[in-house]
Amino acid sequence: MDRYYEELKQEVIELKSIILSGALNPVSQKPTYLKADAAAEFLSTTKNALHVMVYKDQIPYIKKLGKLYFLQSDLVEWLESGRVNLNQTSPEDILISKNKKRS
Repeated sequence: MDRYYEELKQEVIELKSIILSGALNPVSQKPTYLKADAAAEFLSTTKNALHVMVYKDQIPYIKKLGKLYFLQSDLVEWLESGRVNLNQTSPEDILISKNKKRS
């Protein structure tokens, strides 16, 4: 029984050192900045379409020294904000919305 507690104590010490080192903390990681061409590729769109979204302020961006930069985490958050949760929509709601579009 003492061996079990010693092993458990050692694992807790290891976990504590990992947490304190910041290895699991995403804030400690450097942000990834993308130029327009890399951002367009990341979003699976064209560079022109990306510039249109910037012009219309539809996408988060940084403009510095006349150049556009995109924070990858901002792009992921922007994509996630458009997520459609189909579990909240009942089949009846889908049918009603389709019928409204037809009329």
